[in-house]
Amino acid sequence: GITACGGGPDVATSTGTILYVGTGSGIYAFSLQSNNVLKPVSTSPVVSGNVYSLQYVQTPGGSGTPPVLYAATGGSSIATYTVTGGGALSSSGTLTPSSCLAKYSGVTATPDGNWLLAVDGITTPSPTYNIAAINIKTKTCYKTSTSSTPATYPISIAVDCLVGPSTCDILVTISTSVISSAVSTNPEYFQGWSTSTPGTFSTPSTLMTKLGNVWGNAFSPATTYFYLSVPSPGQVGSLLGGNSVVSTSTYTATATGLPGTITSPCVDQKNNQIYLPTSNGSIYQISINTTGGIGSPNQIWNANSSSNLIPASPFMSACTIQN
Repeated sequence: GITACGGGPDVATSTGTILYVGTGSGIYAFSLQSNNVLKPVSTSPVVSGNVYSLQYVQTPGGSGTPPVLYAATGGSSIATYTVTGGGALSSSGTLTPSSCLAKYSGVTATPDGNWLLAVDGITTPSPTYNIAAINIKTKTCYKTSTSSTPATYPISIAVDCLVGPSTCDILVTISTSVISSAVSTNPEYFQGWSTSTPGTFSTPSTLMTKLGNVWGNAFSPATTYFYLSVPSPGQVGSLLGGNSVVSTSTYTATATGLPGTITSPCVDQKNNQIYLPTSNGSIYQISINTTGGIGSPNQIWNANSSSNLIPASPFMSACTIQN
């Protein structure tokens, strides 16, 4: 008689993690599958239009509010999208705080979802401001500027809020030209920015990095490290957060072998992974750990594999994660 039988082939299922990628033609959504493959949510952008930076916030402005995706598109306001099921987005207008930045090209958020940190890498910095902290609930803006001479343009911004009660440190990557033709240089570090006195910014310290000139950066509260990308020669480094950054400015590990067109990473805190889009149409996944270690880059998407999805010509600028 028949005593046993075998199962069928394993079928990949969604892990519940959505990766949103910003490009020159819109926002694309990918579902991470159980076999570690990215599955496009649709064959066209879930939102059309130019996007420089993205930030997913689970509870913007406090509990009881639905998740929102914030997009810096180079305009005079930040586009907002309510996140619905399966990676879909529904436009919910714009965030336009009064007397704030002229244009928005980069955005991140504090872990509690109450504050956005934004940068303007488009408008000539002097005499205007190019870094802002925005209270999501009240839409109040507090701003400052990069201090380098000659005037510089911020490319990306990341925030470490583990340094003390209501206190955060801000890491801004810098360019000597506008973001569309950026020439990156050493980043700046603002210590001790506080949500209780949000209008007070310290004089930034310039970090002399060992990797060279940094393009994009992201911070992981799960590992307490910043992750910084360098287009040439194509690396990602980890920098321990906290107030020791200014005195050490050292990288504990690097991931090498990436193309020289990498942009800004995003961090999957739940699964301890970095996702890194590149402007030539690829997406890399890199493992991270709590000692600053970074695994080897694993290419998990290539736009050239699909003629209908993210053609290689529009740049891939940034990403954000919904778990």
